[in-house]
Amino acid sequence: MCRARHGLRSGPGVQQVKVGQKQAILRGEVGVSRRGTLAELVVVPVESLIDVPSGWTDEQAGCASLVYLTSYQAISQWPELPKPSVVLISGASGGVGVASTHLAHAMGHTVIGLSRSEEKRQKLMSMGISLALDPTDPNWRNALK
Repeated sequence: MCRARHGLRSGPGVQQVKVGQKQAILRGEVGVSRRGTLAELVVVPVESLIDVPSGWTDEQAGCASLVYLTSYQAISQWPELPKPSVVLISGASGGVGVASTHLAHAMGHTVIGLSRSEEKRQKLMSMGISLALDPTDPNWRNALK
């Protein structure tokens, strides 16, 4: 479980944030080239921190940056997509899928998602997906066309 449980403790010369201010790691080397993924406390450059949106739980603050960065990298790794483009998201009701839905929609694309759950497909439609299909339905490709 991702968790941002401790408030900030700053080192010498850090003036951008206040001691005890709740921050999340947006991007950094912790868990990539530095140990600390499962640590209770880690040291990160202040440039890697962002404010936690009001009302977010510790779990949301600890996990959101991972799924949104993964999603952004997946969507933007291709040359600039003309707008609007149709973006098909497999596993649209999972964490990266929901983030991809949000980002692709915000980027002006038409979003189509795949999810096995009827309840989750309805939720995706309420989030702005143009079409939500069941990948276990043998006719989903025809419905997509």
